[in-house]
Amino acid sequence: MTARERALALVSRKEALEAELSAQFSILSSNQSTMNTPLVDKEGFPRADIDVWAVRHARVRIIELKNDISALVDEMAVALAAVGPADASSARSSAQTDPSANETGLSQENMPAFAKVDGVAPGSPAATAVSARDIFDG
Repeated sequence: MTARERALALVSRKEALEAELSAQFSILSSNQSTMNTPLVDKEGFPRADIDVWAVRHARVRIIELKNDISALVDEMAVALAAVGPADASSARSSAQTDPSANETGLSQENMPAFAKVDGVAPGSPAATAVSARDIFDG
């Protein structure tokens, strides 16, 4: 399994854990409860208006899932760091073959404009950049 495949597997595992976490929170909300809502009344008896066992079980599972997700995020950071150098070398080799291509594979000539500049204030960083571009482009 390559580093990229491992990172993708960890991301899908995290998404599954987050889906289960959402399901556990829905159990709490269906019982009009939160992680801090008391499960006993003022006299110390279990509340009759909620399913105490389901709320308690959901709370425990939420804590477990949060810990699992936290550990998984740390694992993902390590996996993504391992993916980085391989991607950097492949990006360098593709940049050497087509220096005008960006990370999406489009060359600068084929990219659609995303903004139109009406004017540039004199002395601004944009004016400096335009004059620098004119110097380098000839």
